[in-house]
Amino acid sequence: MYFTCKITSSSETEQMRMGYMWALAFFLGFLVGPAMHHIADVDPSILINAVVITSIMFASFSAISLYSNRRSYLFLGGIISSLVSCMFWFRMMGYMFGYSTHGMPYLLLSLFVACMYIIYDTQMIIEKSETMNMRDVPTNTMVLFMDLFDLFIKIVQLLMEM
Repeated sequence: MYFTCKITSSSETEQMRMGYMWALAFFLGFLVGPAMHHIADVDPSILINAVVITSIMFASFSAISLYSNRRSYLFLGGIISSLVSCMFWFRMMGYMFGYSTHGMPYLLLSLFVACMYIIYDTQMIIEKSETMNMRDVPTNTMVLFMDLFDLFIKIVQLLMEM
């Protein structure tokens, strides 16, 4: 993705990188905007509930990682990568053999992975800031924004299934 490369590039100024971050946010919103309008036409309470639930969950999982003992959740990286790999192969097998991979268990597992990503990414940002003195605001903002966006989409999907 062009914008993520530009946001993480150290050759650009911080102001320019934040501009790319805003452009990424705009285009992601532009991408899901029609779907959100359709959902609002069908049942507007889904979007309101999704925003409230996303806010509470993101704040809770960020607080868990901020107030935990010395980066005790960094082990989640291995668990997350294993789960994502299993989900990928499950989806591929579903495509090859023709069974449905859409359903509540798969959606709940993907929501669980999104929540673990919030904890892991927040702890990684804190660890890099404390030990390596890497205070890269645009990159850290992009990582947390993508976690928040992913969590919101997963919750909207879950509320649509219910």
